[in-house]
Amino acid sequence: MLGRRHIALCAVVAMLGACSPGGAAVSATSSTSAVTTSAPPATSPATATAVSRAASEPTPTTARTTSSTSSASAPVTTSRSSSTAVGTTPTVPAATAATATPAPVPPSPTPAADQSLALLQDSFSLLTEKFFKPLNSKDLLSVAWQAAANETRSEGGHTDVAAPKLSGDPAADLAAFSQQYLQLVAGLPGNHSQVAFRAAQQMVGSLHEQHTYFLTPSEAQQFTQQSSGQSNFVGIGVTINAIAPPFLITDVFPNSPAEKAGIHAGDEIVSANGKVLTAATRDQLTAALAGPVGSTVTIDLKPPSGSTREVTVARQEVYEPLLESRVLADHMCYLQLHSFPFADQVLPDGKTVLQELDADLTTCQQAAVTGWILDLRGDPGGADVERFASRFIADGVLSTSRDRLGATYEMAPTGQLFPQQLPLAVLIDGGSASSSEILASAVQDLHRGIIVGTHSAGIVNGTELMPLPMGAMLGVAVEQLLRDTNGGPLDGHPVVPDVTISAQPPTAEQLAAGTDNQITRAAQALAAGNAKNVVPAVPTPAPLMLTDQALERELGPLLPDNSAVPTTTTTKRVDLTIDTLDGYASENPSLGQAKARAIRLGFRGELIRRYGPVDSPDYTVGIGLYSNATGAHDDLAQVYAPGELQNPTETITVVTPATFGDETVARVGTGPNAGSSELTWRHGAVVFDLQFNGNPGDVPFAKMVAVAKAMEALYKDHPVS
Repeated sequence: MLGRRHIALCAVVAMLGACSPGGAAVSATSSTSAVTTSAPPATSPATATAVSRAASEPTPTTARTTSSTSSASAPVTTSRSSSTAVGTTPTVPAATAATATPAPVPPSPTPAADQSLALLQDSFSLLTEKFFKPLNSKDLLSVAWQAAANETRSEGGHTDVAAPKLSGDPAADLAAFSQQYLQLVAGLPGNHSQVAFRAAQQMVGSLHEQHTYFLTPSEAQQFTQQSSGQSNFVGIGVTINAIAPPFLITDVFPNSPAEKAGIHAGDEIVSANGKVLTAATRDQLTAALAGPVGSTVTIDLKPPSGSTREVTVARQEVYEPLLESRVLADHMCYLQLHSFPFADQVLPDGKTVLQELDADLTTCQQAAVTGWILDLRGDPGGADVERFASRFIADGVLSTSRDRLGATYEMAPTGQLFPQQLPLAVLIDGGSASSSEILASAVQDLHRGIIVGTHSAGIVNGTELMPLPMGAMLGVAVEQLLRDTNGGPLDGHPVVPDVTISAQPPTAEQLAAGTDNQITRAAQALAAGNAKNVVPAVPTPAPLMLTDQALERELGPLLPDNSAVPTTTTTKRVDLTIDTLDGYASENPSLGQAKARAIRLGFRGELIRRYGPVDSPDYTVGIGLYSNATGAHDDLAQVYAPGELQNPTETITVVTPATFGDETVARVGTGPNAGSSELTWRHGAVVFDLQFNGNPGDVPFAKMVAVAKAMEALYKDHPVS
C-alpha cells in the first residue's frame, strides 16, 4: 500500500555536507575552510588534499534526516488510506471500482519564462501542504515578497510595484502574490532566478526550523553528489582536526596515498615541500598540502617517538570512508560512523554501510573483543537509521513521529541482529544530530547500552526532499520526532549522556593508539559493567518469515531493472528486505498490533528496490509474499481487525488505469502524502506494489502502467507459488 515518503534524517541539510559522506567537516581544500550546520553551503569545486573533521556544535538549521523511514522500508501494510472490515473475500468488491475517484489530471506546465514564479509557487504549496504543523500563508508570502522586492531593487528593477494584498487564505494569497510578482520582475533581464532564490530562501528561513531548507541548483547538485557517495576529493587522504600547530594527523583513510606512503595517525606535519609549518595557520597548512591529481608533495613527519622522517606522496582522488573500525588495546571494538547513508546505497568501495558494518563486527568477533564502542561524535545524521540500529537492538520503539494530520508512526529496528551481541557504549557530542540522536536515545531508553560524552545537538525532525523548477530543491520537515520515553519532541531536547566527560585534545601517543580520553572512559565503563547495558538475546525467527537470501531468490527475478523504470538518474543500489516482524511493523501507529497483524495475515517477507536519485528516488517497487491469498488480499485492501489502530487517511482510491492479476488498486496521496501515486495488484499470495514519489500534481499512471506490464512479463517467466 502507499508507504512512507522518502524521508531523510540529517541535521544539517541546509548546509551541504551534513547528510553527505563525511558529514559536517572542516575541509582542508582549496575551496572551503569549513562546512557548518549554520553557514551557507560551499559551492566552489573542492580540490583538496587533507580533510579534517570538526566536532563543532551545530546551531539550529535544518534537516530531516532523522526521524522517519523512507518508503523503501515500509511494507505493503503501511498504507495511509481507508480500510474495510475483516471478512472481505479476496476479490475486489464491485462497489470499489464503481465509486473510485478519477485520477487527478496533472496541471499544465508553467511557461519557461515564468519558471521563477513556478519555483516560488511550488515552494509555497509544498510548505503549506506538507510542513508538520499548519503555516500562515500571509506570513510566508509577506516574507517572500519583501525578499523578492529587495533583490529586484538591487538588480535595478521596478521599485513602484505594490505589495500583494494578503488575507491568510492560501489560494487567494498565492494568486495575489503571483500577479504582483510578474509585474515586479517584468523589467528584469534573464530568468529572474536570483529573485526567486532569494524569496524562497527567506520564506523557508522565516520558519526557523532546522530541517526545512532551500537549495539553489548548484547547491542541489553538490548535495546530490555528496549523498550519492560521489563527493571524493583530491588529496593525500588524512584527517587533521587541529586549527593551530602542532598539526597532528588524526586519521589516515584506508587505501589512500597517505596510508601507502606509511603515514600514521599521531604523526605531526612539520613541513611540506620545504615550507616549515610548525608556526603556520590552518589556511597555510591547507595551501601547502593542496594540489592537482598526480602532483606530489614531500612532507616531513615527526612521529610520537623517534626521529623526523621524509615521505613523498602523490595526490589522488580520495574516498573518505563513512564507517571506520579498529580493535583497541583493551580488547574493545571501536566503530566510528561519520554519517548515515541510505541502506541500499553502494558506496565507492563497492559495499553498503551495512555490509561494511557486518564485516567490521565479524573482524572484531574474530579478535575476541569484549565490548563495542560506537562513536557518533560529529555525526549529523542521515537516512535509514532503523536498519543500522537493527544490528544492535533486537526490538522496541526507536522513536515516534507525528505529521500535520496527527498521524503517528512508531519506528522499529528493521533488519537482523548481529549474531553475537556484546555490551555497547555510544559516544556523542554537540555535533551528534538527527539519526545519531535517534539511535543514542533508543540505546538509552531501551537500556541497550550506555551513552558517554557530552550532550547531543538536539536537532531532530524528518525532512522530505523534493525537486523544484530550475534545478533547485526543497527540504520540508514533514514529521516531528518524539522520544518514546515521554512522548516529548527530540528536536530542541539533546540526549544527555549517562557518563559525562568533555573532550580533550588527543596527544600524539593517543592518536597513534587510536584512542582519546572519551574513548578511554567508554572502555572503562564497559569493563566495569552497567545495569543499563542489557545485551539482547538473538530472537528466534518468526516461523513463516523467509530469510533475506530466500526472499532475493524467490522475488528478485520479479523486480524490473533500471531500463524498465522511467527515471533519468540511476544510482547503484542493492535490494532491501523486510525479513522480520519488526520490519513489517515499523512506521505503524502501534508496533505490537502491527506485528500481530503480520502473523494474522501470514506475512512471509518483502523485497524492495528503489529507482532514481539516491536522496529522493522517483519509484519504489515492493513485492510481498504471504502464506495464502486471503492474507495477501487483506493487506492489499487494507482490511483491519476490530480495534486495530489506524492513522488518518492520507490517500484516495482512484479508478485503476489498468488491471493486473487477481485484483488491482490505484491510490494517490493527499495532504502530507500529496505527490505520491501507487499501483498495487496481486497474484494469489504475492502482492506487487509500485509507488511514485513526486510533487503535488504529479500523477504518472501511464508510465506506472508501463512498468507494471514489464513486471507482469517477469512474473510470467518466473511465477511464484
